[in-house]
Amino acid sequence: MVGHFSPSVSVLGKGSSVAGSQVQAQIVAELVASAGECNVLCCAMPSLPHWPKGPLFSRKQEERNIVFPFYLNVPVLKHLIFSLMLLFEAFRFGPKVCIQYNSFVFENWALLLYRFLSSRVSLAVLIQDVHAGSRSRFFSKKWFRSLSERVSLFFAKSFDLIVPISVAIVDDFGFSPEKCFVFQGGVTKFASELMSKGRVNLDEMAVFAGALESHNGVDKLVRQWIQYDINYPLHVFGRGSLEKEIRDMAERSEWVFFHGLVSEAEVAQWQARSLWNFCLRYSIGLNQRYFFPSKFFNIAAAPGGVIVNNLYGLPDVLRPYLSVVDEGLTQLKSALDKARVLGEAEFVKERHELLRDSYSWRACILTILSRLSVDK
Repeated sequence: MVGHFSPSVSVLGKGSSVAGSQVQAQIVAELVASAGECNVLCCAMPSLPHWPKGPLFSRKQEERNIVFPFYLNVPVLKHLIFSLMLLFEAFRFGPKVCIQYNSFVFENWALLLYRFLSSRVSLAVLIQDVHAGSRSRFFSKKWFRSLSERVSLFFAKSFDLIVPISVAIVDDFGFSPEKCFVFQGGVTKFASELMSKGRVNLDEMAVFAGALESHNGVDKLVRQWIQYDINYPLHVFGRGSLEKEIRDMAERSEWVFFHGLVSEAEVAQWQARSLWNFCLRYSIGLNQRYFFPSKFFNIAAAPGGVIVNNLYGLPDVLRPYLSVVDEGLTQLKSALDKARVLGEAEFVKERHELLRDSYSWRACILTILSRLSVDK
């Protein structure tokens, strides 16, 4: 497997996603469960801020069957060097199946070259998010990122199997439907542990945990919480470009509490005893048709009520167990009331059963391995 995560969540870089790291760790675990640890190698690129904000070199590290190769931590060059190291590790290990998490130009080229030189290998790519659809100024950083991603998706068409997060990705980027099956995401170890905690007496408080960016609606949530004078504690966890704004609003409110970035274990402790958990998503700076928030499965696994906006791809099977608030959050109080009811034990039990049955990374991995075995 090829991934983008760090040796431990505690050293995640600013560009990394805790939820994304949980997902990739779960994929590795399911591959090991299916094929055995000695038959699985994960080559991962730690997500670090570019030099000079981050270290100039990312040194090689190994954790069990995960290799974090050396690379020079400067823009563009880091991806090229990592891809060369990936090619080296592929020839050293000799995999028959390569599964890539998200699409990157140099990594795609490295894997396609490996397949060309080693014809017995099959390639799959899990496309969990796409930034190519966001609007940006010509020759800006976002424009170059979008262009790079479009090029990577073009070469991803040559992979043997594509697993996008939405049908929109298949349609908009011209993937062959015969090569694809859509998978929105699934339950990770983090979510499983939340479900295993069982029902407890919940505190009348709300939790938002995620990147502090406009596309996650955290600024809108905090602003409306204050405007509608909601007299329950709202605890906000995470970091991002809106951190100062959220911190300032929290300092002016007696009901909003900003905690910043904390460990996933600490977040789980708060979510496990919170009556309300939030997951919001807007097409601000990204096209939500090309994403589905990984953290949705975490909060759906928590024992409290789940409040979401009508985000793209919201699973129909789970919708009856979710409190869906309007896009402007003008009906926030009534959404809290509905979530209180849906947070009762009988509804939570049914929601958790649906999560286990319909959103399993193990089922996804077994499908990938089965499809690739047929194609070989």
